[in-house]
Amino acid sequence: MRLIKTGGVVLLALVLLGISCENRKQLSLQDDVDFSFHEQNFGESAGDLLRADKYKSLRVEIHYMTGFRPDMNAIANLRVFLNQCLNKPEGVKIFVKEIAAVKDTLLTRNEVDTLRRANRVIKTKKDQIAIYILYTNGQFHNKYILGQAFRNTTIIIYGKSLRNRLNAFEASRSEILETELLLHEFGHLLGLVNKGSPMMSDHDDRKREAHCENEDCIMYAVIDRNQDQPLRYFDEACLQDLAANSRTNTE
Repeated sequence: MRLIKTGGVVLLALVLLGISCENRKQLSLQDDVDFSFHEQNFGESAGDLLRADKYKSLRVEIHYMTGFRPDMNAIANLRVFLNQCLNKPEGVKIFVKEIAAVKDTLLTRNEVDTLRRANRVIKTKKDQIAIYILYTNGQFHNKYILGQAFRNTTIIIYGKSLRNRLNAFEASRSEILETELLLHEFGHLLGLVNKGSPMMSDHDDRKREAHCENEDCIMYAVIDRNQDQPLRYFDEACLQDLAANSRTNTE
């Protein structure tokens, strides 16, 4: 979960590579796939995402509700991170698609869950693991929450809250906050902090579960940055946790 206060973050833009705006015909519906894999708690598939012993490729399905298209540079930044951090020898592919907006824009957890189940297409099967990212046109009942890691393979971005936050930034820097938000929530899916990727050192925030105590780490719970401050990435403690969990039992 990522909360907001004041100020901003600065994150360097990376090159846009390998992202497809796909129509539904290009996506495998996989109706025969058991959805129960995607009903686990966040972090429980951290090892499956990090390693290649079970799943050799990753498919990321991104849906955005009309009017809330993600910043494609931010999506490119996410892809670069995934290629660097995850061991997926058969590659990472990202699919982006617009879906209809919903009328009720103040969302509860149950409503988010309903949207996830109704719209998700790509699911985990055989040696392919799948992640679903949904940009809604609304906000969570706590309007200060910009995004959430939802169960083990889903990220929810609250588009209305994110847009309100981005209004405080220069247009050229709007991708900065959005990139950090995506990496932060994906960090939760990777088991940070101490929620699937065991800690190699004591660095969890005792006041905010599943977050890092280091204010300069991307896994810190609160955004409280000025526009001229440098980017936050995963600090050494979080990177060590991911590195340890990325090793197979035979290594």
